[in-house]
This record gives sequence, C-alpha cells and structure tokens, in this order.
Amino acid sequence: MIDKHDKRKTISVGYDSKRIIVPNDSHYDSNHKKFALSSTVIQKLRVHEISTHARRKHNGSKTSLKLLGLGLAKSRQAEEGVATYREQELVAENNFFAGYLSYFAIGMVNGLDNTEKKRSFRELFIILNKLFLILHKNKDGIATQLAWDRCVRIFRGTPGNVSGLVLTKDSIYRAGNIKIHELLCRTPEAEKWFDVGRYDPTNSKHVDALRVLEIINDY
Repeated sequence: MIDKHDKRKTISVGYDSKRIIVPNDSHYDSNHKKFALSSTVIQKLRVHEISTHARRKHNGSKTSLKLLGLGLAKSRQAEEGVATYREQELVAENNFFAGYLSYFAIGMVNGLDNTEKKRSFRELFIILNKLFLILHKNKDGIATQLAWDRCVRIFRGTPGNVSGLVLTKDSIYRAGNIKIHELLCRTPEAEKWFDVGRYDPTNSKHVDALRVLEIINDY
C-alpha cells in the first residue's frame, strides 16, 4: 500500500502482516515538484522485498531448520547482498557494486577520506549536496532533497550534531553485494539455493550445516 498521507520517508515491510507500505515520494517528478513511484522503483521493490526477503523467510520456516525463517547468525549482510544483486540483475546494473552512496556517506562521517575528520549531519549534508548537484546537474533542486534524505537515513537514532556518530547499518548493503558477486564468480551454481531460507551462502559454516540437514546438496 502507498502512504498517501506523506507520513513515511522510507519503505516499511511487515512480513508477518504481509504488508509493504511505500512512501509517496520514492522517485522525483520534476513536473509536479514532488516524488512519485516509477515502474522501476516498484519492480526493484518487488524483487528486493518480496522475491528475496519475504520468500527466504517463508521458505526457511518450512524447512527442518526453522531458524532459517528468522535468519541464521550474521546472515543480514548476505541477505541484503542477495536482494541488491537481484535488483541489479533486473535493471542490468552490474557495472558497479550496490550501496555505494550510503557507503561513501558513512565513510565521510567517519573521516575515511584521509582527513581523519569526523563529521556531523550538517557537514555531511554539505558534501552530499555538492555530490548530487554533480550527479543530477542541479536539475529542479533535486540535489538538496536527496542529500537531506540520505543524511536523515544514516543519522537516524542519533542527535545529528555529534561528529562521527552515525547508524552504520546501511554499509552492509555494499559489503553484502560484493560478497554475493564474488561468490557467484567462483560458484555460480550457489544461486539456485539462495531462496531456501535466510542464511549466508558465503559462510562455510552455514553451508555445511545445510548440507548435513540435506537442505542444499551440490555446492
């Protein structure tokens, strides 16, 4: 369902309630000066949330190892790696790894640009605003909104004025995406077992356990 009251800025997924709430501003529309859903956004949402997260949760809960429905230890990174890999496959975006913008932003907050300078919400916003101005050629003021939304997302749960204090969760998207691409380069047959449950197909302990339980059997 779409949040028509504009109260939500991010996608909310309730796997138990089987509901996905989509913000009313997922894609910028310069004609109406607001964000609107595009077919690409909807298709990416489908493969990411439903065809990956929801399917892995559902299938995992039906196996002999019920924990596969909840997620094995330290499987979140690979979970997002599989989901972002499938987004890339959908729209043929395999020329770079997913999640680079959040990874870059979190790196800037932590001073990983050789300055060792920790940054606050305001300082990161200035950097991202300049970046989006270049990427979008200052089209219809979209840079400011994109920079603001990115800062809000990665600083959520913090006061925003403490330099270096940021939620690092979004870094797992890029790290997981890289791991999944590397796995498929080595072992392409691993892909057919991605949907047996919420586990990390790059983790040998997870894979060995699922082999013993005969949940997977040939890689």
